[in-house]
Amino acid sequence: MSYVRRNAIYEQEQEAALQKALERRSQQFREALEARDAILAAREKQAAAQSQSPLTP
Repeated sequence: MSYVRRNAIYEQEQEAALQKALERRSQQFREALEARDAILAAREKQAAAQSQSPLTP
């Protein structure tokens, strides 16, 4: 196998590995955003519940 062919295969493998890593990182980012949204929703719900309840001395 020629050097040019081996180099092309190596580059293809590297590109595939980078694409896979990018997809994993994108998935992690989406999951982090979903977690953040859930936390914010829980905080809003808690704040709304506290504003509805009577204050105790």
